[in-house]
Amino acid sequence: MLEALKSLFSSKKFWLTIIGTVVVNVMAALHLPMEIILTVAGFFGVNAAAIGLQDQGKEAAKETAKKE
Repeated sequence: MLEALKSLFSSKKFWLTIIGTVVVNVMAALHLPMEIILTVAGFFGVNAAAIGLQDQGKEAAKETAKKE
């Protein structure tokens, strides 16, 4: 349980999700145009997805190195 929390709090994707949620909610509370809010939310989502793909690539490279 403690290890799971440690890995969660050290995850960039987790912090991007938390910060993105806060930013988008603040922007909505300030009544900014929806197009701007969706754009910012998209930037956070794309960044988190890119980090996930990067992590997947690192794991695949490790598996390939083990086989050789």
